[in-house]
Amino acid sequence: MILALKYQGRRSLTVPLGNLLAGVVMQAPGPGPPDLLVPVPLTAARLRGRTFNQAELLAAALGRELNLPVAGAALLRVRETAPQINLSRRLRWQNLAGAFKVAAAAVIRDRRLLLVDDVLTTGATAAACTRALLASGAREVAVVTVATGVEHLP
Repeated sequence: MILALKYQGRRSLTVPLGNLLAGVVMQAPGPGPPDLLVPVPLTAARLRGRTFNQAELLAAALGRELNLPVAGAALLRVRETAPQINLSRRLRWQNLAGAFKVAAAAVIRDRRLLLVDDVLTTGATAAACTRALLASGAREVAVVTVATGVEHLP
């Protein structure tokens, strides 16, 4: 489903995937529901090529299910990066160093955030986004993804 959404443009799949994410979030232990959903941003070139951000669509579907606001422009990807899919673990982390920044710190300051993405493989994207959000004043950042990838380490 993720591949069909991402590479075949099947946006309607965000509804069942958003429902799946809502179930996960509602069952997750923790201090309570997040204040705000923040989707992982795409590079400008990838957004132009795909015409949509799958993480933003997933965050919107999740937000509708849980009645939570989505801050789609809170986090920016400030430089183009190579696609992560063909990179090793070490190169994924290097590729994303300094790639994200917060556009409006006032929107996230002192709030519990839920970072939304489609797949978590090595955690490099989630970690880079989390660092930027915490450095700009977020109280805490949790991460939810539809799937985790399988990583084979040397």
